[in-house]
Amino acid sequence: KLGLGKEKVFIWGAGVIGKGWVIAFQCAGVAVQCVDSDEARWGEYLWNVRIESPDVLKYIKEGSTLFIATKKYKDEVKERLLFMGILHKLRIFFYEDVLKNCFIL
Repeated sequence: KLGLGKEKVFIWGAGVIGKGWVIAFQCAGVAVQCVDSDEARWGEYLWNVRIESPDVLKYIKEGSTLFIATKKYKDEVKERLLFMGILHKLRIFFYEDVLKNCFIL
């Protein structure tokens, strides 16, 4: 259970998966912030959410929710969060895990 309430959700990944999550959360009335490893994407917008550097995650409160919206770079994202010292401070959901738990037949 996500239990998001009024908290802002952070999404790592500005590709197709990230865009879908940004739209879904915004349609549900949840505040969203998007980050991406690709410097070329910083300053662009998904829907109406500005894509930022992952460094903004250093300043979020402990227990914040982060969705990893990538399949291909999952391990690299985990390593970067560990290097930043915030891996274990966040509630992290991975794309595949969300799909598995939402579409159990």
